[in-house]
Amino acid sequence: MITHLSLAAVLAVENLNPQAPPGSNGLLLLGNYLKWLAYLVGLLGIVYGGAKFAVEKWNGGVCESPKIVAASLIGGAVVAASGALMTQIINAAGS
Repeated sequence: MITHLSLAAVLAVENLNPQAPPGSNGLLLLGNYLKWLAYLVGLLGIVYGGAKFAVEKWNGGVCESPKIVAASLIGGAVVAASGALMTQIINAAGS
């Protein structure tokens, strides 16, 4: 009896049709702008790390730039993963 009720509850949840709340277009637009800004900052971090690496190599100074490049690459991977997740959520909400 309990198994039947829990199975019926799970099957009922699958039939949900999610929709975006009214007025959410501005929030989605803000999210897209922030995602673009995060991509730009990550790209600039990689370029800055590469330039700093060249200067450190030229001057023979302490090599701190690989940390900057690695952090930018890891941050870019996180942003890309969150962007893919948000795209799936938005597409599911729109259907």
